[in-house]
Amino acid sequence: MAATPLARVGTLGAALLLAVPLLSACGAEEGSRISGGSWQISNIHLDPDTPSGIPESVMGRASLVFGETSVVGDTGCASFQGVVNFTRDGEASRADEADAVQFEEVRFDDPDPTTCTGQAVYVDMQLRELLKENFLLSEPEEFQLVLTRDSDEFDPPAIVLSAKSIPVEENE
Repeated sequence: MAATPLARVGTLGAALLLAVPLLSACGAEEGSRISGGSWQISNIHLDPDTPSGIPESVMGRASLVFGETSVVGDTGCASFQGVVNFTRDGEASRADEADAVQFEEVRFDDPDPTTCTGQAVYVDMQLRELLKENFLLSEPEEFQLVLTRDSDEFDPPAIVLSAKSIPVEENE
């Protein structure tokens, strides 16, 4: 039987996935717009000549969960975890105030050969390459977050995230 994405994250990753929403709810006055919720990777845009999107076979499997200084997720083929640094105007900031994020020390598990086939392999390779970068953050729509590579390129690569779940805000 194939391992589920949560099972592939491993014990430490699963603990982080469960703890992040709780910790963000305790530490944030109104919850965070970025950290604590689960984000589905709904599009990967590499260049104007390459069709973008996530193949239906991978949809719902590729995801990210941000903490204030960490990220865990799944490429659709393998789990990963790493360190993130959020900034606003070049200065360190909380995730909910950030306009940029830097990925560091991202470690990927080995791909699951039973589920990592076809188009899923392509998405896995794209994410392994992109999650080494610095990104500008934007929210073009409610429950959508776009990570655009911070570069001077005319049309830089971007990862589009859609909220799968959002952190629960504390009642006053």
